[in-house]
Amino acid sequence: MASYIHTILGKLFGKSEYRTLIMGLDAAGKTSILYRLKLNEHVMTIPTIGFNVETLTFNKASVTMWDVGGRDKIRPLWRHYFHGTQGLIFVIDSHDVERLNESKDDMNRMLGEDELREIPLLIYFNKIDLPNGLKQEYAIKEMKLNEIKNRNWHLQPCSAYTGDGVHEGLDWLIRAMKSPLPSQSTISTTANNVSQAENQSLQWLSQVDNETNEEFADKFVKHDLSSETFDHRTLVRIIWCYLKIFGRKETIKSVFDNLNFYLKNVNETLTYFWIQIIHYACEATKNPTNDFSGFLLMNPQILNEIDLPLTYYKKRYIIQ
Repeated sequence: MASYIHTILGKLFGKSEYRTLIMGLDAAGKTSILYRLKLNEHVMTIPTIGFNVETLTFNKASVTMWDVGGRDKIRPLWRHYFHGTQGLIFVIDSHDVERLNESKDDMNRMLGEDELREIPLLIYFNKIDLPNGLKQEYAIKEMKLNEIKNRNWHLQPCSAYTGDGVHEGLDWLIRAMKSPLPSQSTISTTANNVSQAENQSLQWLSQVDNETNEEFADKFVKHDLSSETFDHRTLVRIIWCYLKIFGRKETIKSVFDNLNFYLKNVNETLTYFWIQIIHYACEATKNPTNDFSGFLLMNPQILNEIDLPLTYYKKRYIIQ
């Protein structure tokens, strides 16, 4: 009840307060990210033996960030900082190939802790300003990020040195903390469909598109796409293509002008929701390959056509 009242007061008075934890292996760039967010400049740092803590204001939210040292002798003490955490940040060094599995193991151990269950996870893929780093797709696969369940998560490429992507990541985390996942009881009602939904998402992620974005968008307005194979991935790609080529205004017009040809009983609220979510994901994430497959790999939650809308709307508003 106290947390509920706190949330309501935050909405009424325009500022919410959150406690976040920054974790990751030593030398990943945790402290550099903390002070890039706090001071908006690159700060020379030394290895953190204990912790650093700073409070900053961002997007009408007050965020207290605990940066805990990542050396192997300190990691057993991480659990002492878990209590009260509302958002988890895990930092990966995109050039530390040898310790990627070690990062995966440490992150998964934390995600299994009761005090950290279901809270949103922001993964900073740091040091992208340096050449010859790991590809994001490789990190997603090797760390098995697509297997993370019952949790909003986001992989944000960034450079603590230049500042690229750092604030975009925090913006996502604040939004995720403001709109937490449904309660366990809500999630459990769809438990029987989890395996099927995961398999479908994996299939969509591996799907190859033959047409160019322009050809695909043109087929949509000419009604040359197949109504029988028109699925959620098709809708996401249509919105993504139009946003990239024509912008938001034309996307809204074209989608609503033509969607009824492919789908019966188009839900206006849900359609606006997907346009908004995809538009935000395009703005908030950097996609070096600038293709649809890369966009999906960085935003796999968008393929969850059932549970993602339920984090924002009650079922009666989106299910007809």
